[in-house]
Amino acid sequence: MTAPSNKPFPFRLEFPPELPITSRVEEITAAIQANQVVILAGETGSGKTTQIPKMCLAAGRGSLGRIACTQPRRVAALSVSRRVAEELGVQWGREVGCKIRFNDETTRDTVIKFLTDGMLLAEVQGDPLLRGYDTIIIDEAHERSLNIDFLLGHLRTLRYKRPELKIVITSATIDTEAFSKAFDDAPIIQVEGRTYPVEVIYAPLDEFGTDAAEGDEREAQAEALHYIDGVVEAVQRIVRESTGGDVLVFLPSERDIRELGDLLDGRRLVNCEVIPMFGRLSNVEQQRVFAPTQRRKIILATNIAETSLTIPGIRFVVDTGLARLSRYSPTARTRRLPIEPVSQSSADQRKGRSGRVADGVCIRLYSEKDFLERPRFTQPEIQRANLADVILRMKAFGLGDIERFPFINMPAAKSIRAGYALLEALGALDASDDVADSVRVLTPIGRELARLPVDPTVGRMILEARAEKALREVVIIAAGLSIQDPRERPMDKQQQADNAHRRFVHPDSDFLTLLNIWEAYHGEFETMAQAKLRRFCRDHFLSYTRMREWRDIYTQLIDTLEQRDDFRLTSAYHGMGEVDQKTTAFGTPSYRAIHRSILAGLLGNIAHLDEENGGYKATHDRRVALFPGSVLFRREEPKKRSPEGGPRGGASKGAPPKTPRWIISAEIMETSRLFARTCARLDPLWALDLGAHLVRVSHSEPFWDVEKGRVMAKQRTRLYGLELESKAVGYGKIDAVHALEIFIREGLVNDTISFPLDFIAHNRSVREKLADALTRARDSGFLNLDEATYRYYAARLEKTPVSAVGELVDLVRERRGAEPRFLMLETEDLRDPETLEHDAEAFPEALPLDNRALPLAYAYKPGQTDDGVTLDVSVREAETLTPAALDWAVPGHLGQKVEHYLRALPKDLRRGFVPLAETAKSLAEQVAARDRLTARRESLIQALAAQIAERFRITLDPAVWADKPLPDHLRVRVRVLDAKGNPLCASRELAEIDEALHLQKRTASATVARVEPEAWRRARAKWETPAQTSWKFGDVPERVLVTEQAGVPVFAFPALQAEKDGVAVRLAKTPEEARDVTGRGLAALMERQLSNDLGWLERDLRAVKNLGPLISTLAPAEELQAQAFAMLRGWLCDPGRVAARASDPKGPPLAGARGYTTAVFTAAIEKSQADLRGIVPRFCDQLREILTLRQTLMVQPGAQAGLERDLAALLPPDFLRTTPYAQLPHFPRYLKGMKLRAERWRQNPAKDAERAGQLAPYVVAAGKLREREGGEAFRWLVEEFRVSLFAQELGTAEPVSAVKLDRALAALQHGIVVTRVEPPPVAKPILAAGVTEKKIAPVKNFGALDRLFPR
Repeated sequence: MTAPSNKPFPFRLEFPPELPITSRVEEITAAIQANQVVILAGETGSGKTTQIPKMCLAAGRGSLGRIACTQPRRVAALSVSRRVAEELGVQWGREVGCKIRFNDETTRDTVIKFLTDGMLLAEVQGDPLLRGYDTIIIDEAHERSLNIDFLLGHLRTLRYKRPELKIVITSATIDTEAFSKAFDDAPIIQVEGRTYPVEVIYAPLDEFGTDAAEGDEREAQAEALHYIDGVVEAVQRIVRESTGGDVLVFLPSERDIRELGDLLDGRRLVNCEVIPMFGRLSNVEQQRVFAPTQRRKIILATNIAETSLTIPGIRFVVDTGLARLSRYSPTARTRRLPIEPVSQSSADQRKGRSGRVADGVCIRLYSEKDFLERPRFTQPEIQRANLADVILRMKAFGLGDIERFPFINMPAAKSIRAGYALLEALGALDASDDVADSVRVLTPIGRELARLPVDPTVGRMILEARAEKALREVVIIAAGLSIQDPRERPMDKQQQADNAHRRFVHPDSDFLTLLNIWEAYHGEFETMAQAKLRRFCRDHFLSYTRMREWRDIYTQLIDTLEQRDDFRLTSAYHGMGEVDQKTTAFGTPSYRAIHRSILAGLLGNIAHLDEENGGYKATHDRRVALFPGSVLFRREEPKKRSPEGGPRGGASKGAPPKTPRWIISAEIMETSRLFARTCARLDPLWALDLGAHLVRVSHSEPFWDVEKGRVMAKQRTRLYGLELESKAVGYGKIDAVHALEIFIREGLVNDTISFPLDFIAHNRSVREKLADALTRARDSGFLNLDEATYRYYAARLEKTPVSAVGELVDLVRERRGAEPRFLMLETEDLRDPETLEHDAEAFPEALPLDNRALPLAYAYKPGQTDDGVTLDVSVREAETLTPAALDWAVPGHLGQKVEHYLRALPKDLRRGFVPLAETAKSLAEQVAARDRLTARRESLIQALAAQIAERFRITLDPAVWADKPLPDHLRVRVRVLDAKGNPLCASRELAEIDEALHLQKRTASATVARVEPEAWRRARAKWETPAQTSWKFGDVPERVLVTEQAGVPVFAFPALQAEKDGVAVRLAKTPEEARDVTGRGLAALMERQLSNDLGWLERDLRAVKNLGPLISTLAPAEELQAQAFAMLRGWLCDPGRVAARASDPKGPPLAGARGYTTAVFTAAIEKSQADLRGIVPRFCDQLREILTLRQTLMVQPGAQAGLERDLAALLPPDFLRTTPYAQLPHFPRYLKGMKLRAERWRQNPAKDAERAGQLAPYVVAAGKLREREGGEAFRWLVEEFRVSLFAQELGTAEPVSAVKLDRALAALQHGIVVTRVEPPPVAKPILAAGVTEKKIAPVKNFGALDRLFPR
């Protein structure tokens, strides 16, 4: 860079007195002279941008080099440089110049040079020390763009190498402390802004009202008023309540601006003009905001109007508090444009727009609390951008590694890794896996990419185009992808613009559409003057400025490429006569060359049509949709059709399908959803070739192909998780040992080889003869013939593994001379030498159980009752047997059992365990180890299901094997013997054994009572007691031994019998009799124990009379009081309170069999006494709520016909006597459900009638079965079903459905008492989630939430 000349410069250094910064000139000038780095925080309107370069001149800077002043935008660099030149009284472009992309307005005499931060960064690459400058001003540093952060980091190290360099960092809003700390506590100077007072009005959207319907859920109410609606209301209030001043509205997206513009136009605001302002508008449309007008301007802008632009006349700002920010997701490798709340600093910038010309008003459509909870500053771009380009250029120009670069805020580690991964995918970095990313070097492709002034992905396209001989077309497309879309769609001429753009459309590719725009423009460029070119662009709705920028980038790329000695500007259209849609369609050589080049830079952006679910499945497991602006987008849904060219997808003959199966996109961006933008049809085979260094090849599902006579496997080739190709390949070269096993089992053992080999015919004959002999003799000395044959072949082929018939034929011919009988079986070859030795561990002689050894007997009698294993036990031993004990009795059977269960699985599941024999063997070992660790707490199927879940991540319900029992010879046969050794019963099912023994005991008990009354007299004398008024029985066991009869124990069952003088212990002959008698006895004894407490309860229940009018229409107060006392007495003296504790395994231990203890009874009494405290007020509150709701329903206007009947059925005059107290808390919910039904009935009588029809059969059944045992529980289940039908939002006490009610009704009709109906276990073989799922308890009651949703 040329330094400025040494002749004096005629600068006129004057500082406008009206600017706030002028009063601080001397202070700032002195700070610049005394410090290497100065931080200047100047508020909006302070004059910092134009005056700081002049203050640097006043401080003596500019004598040893130029003064550089960066700006974030080109328009700002141009306008500010002209303004400074004017104030200094010098010529613009000479002493004060400007350098932006493709435009350098500087000379050797330039002292103050304005340039974009990107241009200064480009100069750093050529001159890292920036020797041409003695002062650098970084303006608008608060924007924290990628370029600004990189420059600040570079300046942090550069100041040590150049002590004479002065650095000034300025901004309107800046985190001054962080910047000062980064530059070794550099001094901070705060300058007030030149603004008028701004009144901030916080107006959260909910203050504008709501259009939510009555009864909407809370989420619907919150979303009912959109911020668009809030802006409309705010603008209307401003126009209605003020007389002057323009309005600036900040919105997050272009779509919002269009929608709001249409809404405001429809409101016909008086003397107002709505003007949009966003980046994609043409320059002419953008200039409308600056043009003077007699009407009041309402400017709808994105965050482009936050900084740099000063719009005159703004007095009102409406801030939605939202903006669309660019974020790159390293995990998904996707650029997103989410709408997010802006930071406090951005909100303050927006507020400052309204105080430039007069007192302003800023209306924020969010609360002050929301504002204070937002982050102070916007997250720097370095922490949310793709870092691949930064890493590439840092390595190329020797600026160090990004991990050690002194950024103000370091980017996330995963973003850095994603940058390295992209460069590796492009082939820019060497693919060494054993070195760290930071020390990996650039490849020749990487060094060439760094020299191209475009994004690395675009640069990779250009480099590939040289090999494809399509350089001209790809450079044009690459340059077009580097700018904003040149096509314009003015808001008032959208249809005309679409019609004009249709001329350029290529039906297969958005990239070729861009190329057509270029060709059309440059077809006229050579013959038209500039004015006519502008008219051409205007007529075709193209941006002339962007077309010029496109051409400039193209020229720069070509100039860079021409520096190579081997440069040739090739063309994919070379030698073609006519270039049209037909000659450039998908499948033509030119299309292939262009799009293979594009694909080289976009390997991570391909996608495959998901015909089942719709949309596209892209790399990295992303689901994307075609952007509506793409030429490939179709409004109609894609129809099912046969695959074009199979799974490999290539070009199809004839007309291409409407929706392409494979696409490539220039960008995958998330806005309202994940869109693929700028797309084209693709042949996935191109990705296989170009992405060879990235694809992952996997092999699975080996199988025997009978037709080909070869063991094959499915080979899947994936790129970033997206399957490109699936085909069958030979398995022998992949896994020779496994391939040999499959070849032997499927080809040789199963006899599916058709090639005429002598040894196959011989072995087939040997096996047929031996199989016939085994069928008759059942000689256990022979193995399973298939397994024996496999072992024979495996022992002889393991040294020369084969996997195809051709290989086997060659091997037999080679060995035939030395071994004429090679591979020919003999009968003795099928004997297993291991079976000659008895395995005592696998087939034990006894089953250990409770410190006893029960003998096991083995028999080889296929088809007979005692075939397999038999276990002889006594009656007492039979009672201790468990299914788990029998499952694990014979370890030698474990492998066969596991294989049986695996083969019993559905085919889709069974495929995952192939080969079954090996999998069963390994699983058998694992479940055996699990059994030892769990101390035999699990049955075999439980352990097997748990082990499969742990190993294969497949969740199986053990019930899946319920109807797939083991063969009889693998199940232990239990034979129960009496004291004399005579068999009482025998079965392989424990349930049958238990039932038979139960019948034996009943018979024996009746016999003993009749034949041996003396034994009963002795038992009664020992256990029965006189009547007691309190618990003085001690511990009462569940059963006691009376005697034994023929080895069968005879038990009596102690019961607590209520008598006139108290409760006595009596012996019952059956447990059912004891249970019935004890229930009444416990209730009587508890009532005696609680007699004083119950007396007070009866007196306190006089409070029921205080309910007054609420009870007058139901029943007399005295009667209700009596009912209430009966209800509460029954609840407090419920024998279930004692029974529940007696059956609780965690309760007090009992001597012998489990029964009732003093501690259990005492705990139940104490619990009842505790429940009595405060029960009357609680009961009265519940009753008041129930009767109030009843009163409301009785006067409900316009209710359905059945409401009165339903209300009477739920609340008859004696409902307190017939209702358990535990059910009473549910009554308010039942009544609220009736109320909701009555309200909704008026809106949709037909729907109410339909639901009533579903409910009616169960209501009738509940009435008929109410007196039957279990009928009461069914009644409450019907009430829950009523709530689920008519008032689902209230929730139910338990899950309920028509299926569940049908099941409960069927059980009741068959005499089965069901207290709680559970659905039968259903085998759900695979769960989409992991092995274990956290079950969420159903919501019990939403009634308590009513107060949160006022109606």
